[in-house]
Parts: sequence; structure tokens; C-alpha cells
Amino acid sequence: MNPVVAFDLGANTQLGLSYEYVEDDRVIDRGVPSQDDGDATRANRPLGDARARFFGDPDLNRTVFSAHVVRANLHHRFSDALELNSRILFGDYDKLYTNVFPVTPAPRAGDAQTIAIEAYTDPTDRRNLFSQSDLVWKVATGPLEHVVLAGIEISNQLTRNQRINGFSMGQV
Repeated sequence: MNPVVAFDLGANTQLGLSYEYVEDDRVIDRGVPSQDDGDATRANRPLGDARARFFGDPDLNRTVFSAHVVRANLHHRFSDALELNSRILFGDYDKLYTNVFPVTPAPRAGDAQTIAIEAYTDPTDRRNLFSQSDLVWKVATGPLEHVVLAGIEISNQLTRNQRINGFSMGQV
């Protein structure tokens, strides 16, 4: 969802405002583990009968993301040769990435049917504030035309990120 509104604040000034909301929640599939073929001299191959199997936990293998982003754009034309463009953005982002996955090859038939499992969760909270302004001047000196740009950008980003790891043995 991203509604946008624009206002004419006079003959030479326009203001645009927008709000964007993003939400995403889905299962993560890390793919197929390799099959231990018993030959240490060559690389293991993907587990052959695994196409329809999911090696994880659909309740835990998830990525969840939400964002609230507010933008404002101001454009003012002082003359045909001089204009100001200013933009500001505030973003509030929350992300959670949780993963359970095999880290050892699947055992050969007849061997003990366990596999090492690792897991992690990775929550991230982020707040952004960006402001950018540009002054654009179009000028001619004799037969040459120039565009002179002067600008400033100020930003602040606060991020809190964690990484929590887990280990286990699971049944194949």
C-alpha cells in the first residue's frame, strides 16, 4: 500500500507526501542436504529422493518483514534558471529471519538416521531518517550552457540486530 498526495502551494511550489506500508511473511526453504555416499575422496551429491521433502520446520523457517515509510518532496522554482528540490524520508523497518537447516550429509541407508541441525534467528529493527536538498542553477556564459548543483544530505540510521544460534541432532 502506498498512497501519494500532491499539493500546489502556489504557482511555483509543489509538495508531495506519501506513506508506504509493506508486509511480508513467508517460509524459507534452504534446499536439499547432500547424501553421504561413503567415498571420502569425492564430494557428496544431493540427496536423491528429496525433491518433495522439506528439510526444516515450516513454523520456524520464516522471514517476516514490515516497513512503514513516510516521504515528503518539496519542489520550488525561484525562476526559470533556479530551483530547489528537498526530500525527506522516515522509515521504520522490522525484520525477523529464523532458519532451521541440516549441516551434515544425510546418512547412507543402514547407517544411524541422524543429521546435525543448526538454527538461528536474526531479528533486526531499523529506523532511518534521510534529508536531501539540491539547489539547481542553469546559467549560460557566452555560447556555453552550465548546470550548477549545490546540495546537502543529512542522514541518521539506528539499527538493532541480534544473531542467536542453536544446534541439535535430528532424525532424517
